Amino acid sequence: MNLTSMTIKRLALSLLLLFVIGISTLMSQTYYDRITNVQTPNVANLGVYGEIPITPFTGTPNISIPLYELNLEGLKFPITLSYHSGSVKPDQHPSWVGLGWTLNAGGVIYRTINEGPDEYSAPGIFFDYTHRGYYFQHSILDNDSWNNADYLKERARTTYTTYWDRAPDEFSFQFLEYSGKFWLSEKGEWKVQCSKPIKVEFNGNFVDLPKDLHWPPNEMRRNQTPTFAGFTLIDEKGNRFEFGYTSSAIEYSKKFFKQGLDIWVANAWHLTGIVLANGQNVRLNYERGAYIDQLYSSYMRVLDQEGKNPKWSSCNSSFASSQDMTINGVLLSPVYLESINGENEDLVFNRTLSNDLRVQSSKYHDYFTSMELWPAFNLLMYDLNPEQKEDLDGCLSKLRWYKLSDITVERKNGYPNMHLVLDYDENPNQRLILKSVREKDMQHARTAKKYSFEYNRPDMLPPYLSNETDHWGYYNAREASIMDLDGYYAKKEANPNCASLGLLTKITYPTGGYTRLVFEPHQYSKNLKLNRWEGCFTENVDKYAGGVRIKEIYSSPTDRAEDETLVHRYYFSKSKDGRSSGVCGGQFKYFYRNNTIKPFGNKGSKRVSIFTSSSVLPACANSQGTSVGYTDVIETNADGSYQKYHYTNFDNGHLDERFECNMQQGMENNEQYANKGQERGLLLRKQSFDNTGKLRQDEDISYVKNKIIENYVRAMNANCYNICGAEAGSYGEGVCYKIYTYSMLPATRREVFFENGDSLVKQFRYNYNARGILQETITTLPTNDKLRHFITYAEDMKATPTYDAMVKRHMVGVPIEQFTFRNSSLVDATLNTFKLNIKNSWPVLDKVYHGMFKLPYSKTEPVRFDGETVPQRYGEAEIQFNNYDASNNYREAIGKGGRRVVFFWQKGFKQPVAIFKNAQNNRDTIYEKRVNRVCKGLAVECKPYAKKEITFTTEQETEVEVEMFFPESDKKDFFMYVGVDQHTVNLLIDFRRDPQNRDRYYAKLGRISAGKHTLHVVVEYVGKEGKADESGYSVYAKVNCYYTVITSLPPRIVGYNNVFYEGFEHGRGKNTFPGGFHSDWGYRGLYRARLDIDPKKRYFIDYQVYHNGGWQYKCAPFTDGEYIINENNEPIDDIRIYPEDAEVMSFNYDGTGQIISRTDQRGYTYSYGYDAFGRLVSEHDTDWNTLKSYEYHYKNQEDK
Repeated sequence: MNLTSMTIKRLALSLLLLFVIGISTLMSQTYYDRITNVQTPNVANLGVYGEIPITPFTGTPNISIPLYELNLEGLKFPITLSYHSGSVKPDQHPSWVGLGWTLNAGGVIYRTINEGPDEYSAPGIFFDYTHRGYYFQHSILDNDSWNNADYLKERARTTYTTYWDRAPDEFSFQFLEYSGKFWLSEKGEWKVQCSKPIKVEFNGNFVDLPKDLHWPPNEMRRNQTPTFAGFTLIDEKGNRFEFGYTSSAIEYSKKFFKQGLDIWVANAWHLTGIVLANGQNVRLNYERGAYIDQLYSSYMRVLDQEGKNPKWSSCNSSFASSQDMTINGVLLSPVYLESINGENEDLVFNRTLSNDLRVQSSKYHDYFTSMELWPAFNLLMYDLNPEQKEDLDGCLSKLRWYKLSDITVERKNGYPNMHLVLDYDENPNQRLILKSVREKDMQHARTAKKYSFEYNRPDMLPPYLSNETDHWGYYNAREASIMDLDGYYAKKEANPNCASLGLLTKITYPTGGYTRLVFEPHQYSKNLKLNRWEGCFTENVDKYAGGVRIKEIYSSPTDRAEDETLVHRYYFSKSKDGRSSGVCGGQFKYFYRNNTIKPFGNKGSKRVSIFTSSSVLPACANSQGTSVGYTDVIETNADGSYQKYHYTNFDNGHLDERFECNMQQGMENNEQYANKGQERGLLLRKQSFDNTGKLRQDEDISYVKNKIIENYVRAMNANCYNICGAEAGSYGEGVCYKIYTYSMLPATRREVFFENGDSLVKQFRYNYNARGILQETITTLPTNDKLRHFITYAEDMKATPTYDAMVKRHMVGVPIEQFTFRNSSLVDATLNTFKLNIKNSWPVLDKVYHGMFKLPYSKTEPVRFDGETVPQRYGEAEIQFNNYDASNNYREAIGKGGRRVVFFWQKGFKQPVAIFKNAQNNRDTIYEKRVNRVCKGLAVECKPYAKKEITFTTEQETEVEVEMFFPESDKKDFFMYVGVDQHTVNLLIDFRRDPQNRDRYYAKLGRISAGKHTLHVVVEYVGKEGKADESGYSVYAKVNCYYTVITSLPPRIVGYNNVFYEGFEHGRGKNTFPGGFHSDWGYRGLYRARLDIDPKKRYFIDYQVYHNGGWQYKCAPFTDGEYIINENNEPIDDIRIYPEDAEVMSFNYDGTGQIISRTDQRGYTYSYGYDAFGRLVSEHDTDWNTLKSYEYHYKNQEDK
């Protein structure tokens, strides 16, 4: 088969860009095409919740189905299914739980790429592109000229011959109750936008492509970059959430129709681990699935003044567009949640292939035909075509989508499992539809609970790539043809008749009742001006926008329609019959006529018209978020009462900001801008009225930014393109802009209550510390009395080892001291002091104090605890916690007056298995270590491209730090990349400088594992050309690497015990066996119990023995510090030794941590029974007589 001239030209152009410039995948296809990366359906559906929040402001109802909740201490980890009415878009493939639904079972960090991947670093083919990503080059923007137009042009010129990334990628996160974004600043610091003080950690590790992905072919692999290995997000309590760090949890993408010419780029990092501040650990495991794709409509055309393609467009890939080329897409490598491993249970997620709607194969065929690319088929379909066969259908058959079929809860103590089954309506002519969720008893194959769902004609939605979508990507039943550029805009307008097609309409609950949902199209009365930062204007009539808002919610306690009642009705206006309060989120413009493109130097400008359009997909760079935000909403209730809500919006002072500077004029509304979306959608006022229309409660709220200074990061997009033809030259396109990182927090709240003609006013003022954590609340009561509540945290303490460790572990939101003042008088105070657990150096609670106050109260500002000295007002501690184990469980607590309580904890659990009051248990083994710092160093002659390295070995995981001595006079001429293994920094830019020695630069690189390592230095000369070759020119640097060597010291025994407990739940030893007293394990054989005792006290030993078909309680005196239990090989369990004045209670639990028995010092046992679904069904006394029983009845309980 011969290549046509057009094909040769297109292929040559692609190869030229890729091999010579080597960065085609790093830049957006055109400056005006904002789709730089696309997410998998599972990630995209999660992303919708960040873009369109669940609130009346967006008209989006909260629809969630609870499935399960992991038993964690101090952290809720629910597993739910949630539905979002804004996620039903014709070109977006459903997630693995069906159209509109999302499984919330972990979390994800996904990114929107700005210019190129931040971590891009590759050897390249003809040029070296090592460390060209923004992560390595962020300091380019760390200067006062970053937003100067001349500096922007200068940066654009440099891209003509090489690649530089000057815009930070946007990383969005969604997990549990947290959502937000983060970016890398120009100073190399991670900046977070979140209403909670989340900290981001990146350990400096990068990973190569996983083995199950194809590397680019031949020399192309020199353009493949490693990627960020993962990120750790830490909440204010010190809980750590790990994302990525294993290849099976990272999703990748590349251009679908240029597979052999493109590189893989990491899109998303899934939650893989949770490490709580108390030591509990949860692991999430993923499995890489088959390839999938996401195609979308994408078209750009450039016309000259005569309405033709300009001759010089053939020199520029950005303008090499065809009228027939209207689709584009990405090849995605998704991962799927496989299991969650908790300390009490495992959750297993099973998936099967889904048989739902696919993109028509003719779409792919037509693309290759229209572009005349069949001769290059094997290259362009490289990843789907390893056999090198020209078989399009064979390639497409390797695209496989999955559905979540069921979830199994496997309890670790062997108790009955729980099974959740998801049923679907699936066929090749329709998108995947979730029909029901059933909870089944795996032992009896019985359905206990069932949720069922109904929808509004999902079969009426169009096929993929129908071009029948509105501006926002929703279905509008009008094909927008690129053959009619002038009429294109009108064809993209919203169609109210299609708005609710495919949406959820009814949920039937396990009790037999149901909820019915009625949606209506979005409408708005105001719109933003074309340049969105210039303000709003009012439309002559209300207009429709894409998507829907909730109109009515009905409920029935039975399955009968005659029992149905209205729960809520919504009016999105100031009054029930007024105009819409909606403000459209921005105008759309596709055709830019007679646009002037000015080359550098303003010579030989070109006048062209530019048409550009791309599909709108969630969680990518061109996502539009909510189409309409409503300033005022009225919510009516079933009894006739109603609420009015008033929100921040574009029309009341919360506009976005213009970019800082740009190069080309005429398309400003298409440039990047400073988004201030975090200021919109905040509740300003809520009024509650009774059913007669009388105002009963009025609440006003104001807000403050959690960051006042340094609340944005800098960004720049700058590119250079060639103009060919009669007047040769090049021109630049670009913009510099701010990315705001602040969030909004409540500053004041005023509540007015109206009753019998009177009004009561209550006011609150909130003050925050520098991290945005609430520190002070001032309440003014209706009596005009003022209450002030003030909290101190670890950062308010002296930098003692304990509180310094709390700050380093980001336990910055744990209260230390709390004060309550009434009219300036201190009336209450509590203090929690902390200490380091000698087992693991983790901060743990030490003592709890409560202030002692006498009338008259002092109005003097009290002395605060500073981390060392406890103020006199507290006196003796209310309780003190001693002898923590390695899981941060306290084994002894001392109450006021010296009464001691001893705790024994079940291995792997956070529940006590035995509690002894009036006992002592502070005996412990102290393991101490000696820490030594070791230095390895090398001298480097700084020649251009010089490299030098040295190896060293560590015997344990350790922190590593590097320092460099480099002459100040030569700093501007060099980049010095210093690193250990994958941890690398440009030490002349990403550094801390020694104030005592300006030639010394140093940086902490993070942790390295035990083993062999390499300290390496790479020199890059960036000074004046030829200077480095001058005779006598030489620069030397001294580089040192520091790491830690830890040596164990002999153990020491301290303290004293006078109680003992053994439940054998460790399952170790030749005499342990499965099946104990209300537990998994027991013991058979002679058992020697030892305990050092006080000879002045009487002691007892008791235990359970299995005899004559049942467990029996036995008790005997314990003397001489030893007792041998000999029950003739009968099973024994639950052994306890204690002094006679002690109060004793021991416990047993099932695999989910639910208590199944408790036994007191008399040997009396209370037992609890549960069904396979974890519901309490019975309570029993020590003889197994039933004390109480419980039954659960569901309408759809049935055998299946």
